[in-house]
Amino acid sequence: MKDITILDNFINDEELQEVIDAIDNRSSWKHGAGSGPGGVKFWYAEMIQEATIGKQILTKLEKMFSKKYKIDRMYANGQTFGQDGSFHQDDPDDNAYTLLVYISHITEENVEHIGGFTHFKRDGKIINVEPYKKRGLFFKSNLFHRGMAPSRLSDLLRVTFAIKVVEVSEQLPFIVNYS
Repeated sequence: MKDITILDNFINDEELQEVIDAIDNRSSWKHGAGSGPGGVKFWYAEMIQEATIGKQILTKLEKMFSKKYKIDRMYANGQTFGQDGSFHQDDPDDNAYTLLVYISHITEENVEHIGGFTHFKRDGKIINVEPYKKRGLFFKSNLFHRGMAPSRLSDLLRVTFAIKVVEVSEQLPFIVNYS
C-alpha cells in the first residue's frame, strides 16, 4: 500500500447521512482540539460510541487493502476560517493509519473558493489533497500533515470524520495434518 491513498466516493449517500446524523444528533461538538502543541484550537466530537458506522467503514478498509485493522479512535473535526491545523503526526507507529472522510459540501466546482485542503509534508515539499465530499483519505499516521480551514470567503464548517486504526496480524489456527 502507498503511504497516502485517495479514495474518491469512499462512502455512499446513505453512509454519509449516517455519519452526519451521528455527528449532529448523537455527539456533542466541543472546542479545544488542536493538531500540535501551541496550535490553533478547533472543534471536535468524539465518535467511538458509533460502533455500527465504525464496523461498516472498517470492513470496507479491510476488503480494499486485504488487511485486518482494529479501531483505536473515531471522532469528527470541525474548522472555520482561521482554524488551520499545524503539521503533526497522528501516531509514530508504522502500523498505525488514519482514515479521513470529508463530510462538508466541497466539490470540484467550489473547492478553489472554499479551500479546506489537507497538506502533507514530505521531502521539503507540500502535497495538497482536495477535501471533496465523500472522499476518503487513508494514510500512514506517522506522516506529517495538517488540515486547512476554509477560506475567509466561505461560511462553511469544514468537517472530517476521522478513524484511527492499527494494522493487526490475524493468527490462523494451528492445524495438524496427520495423513
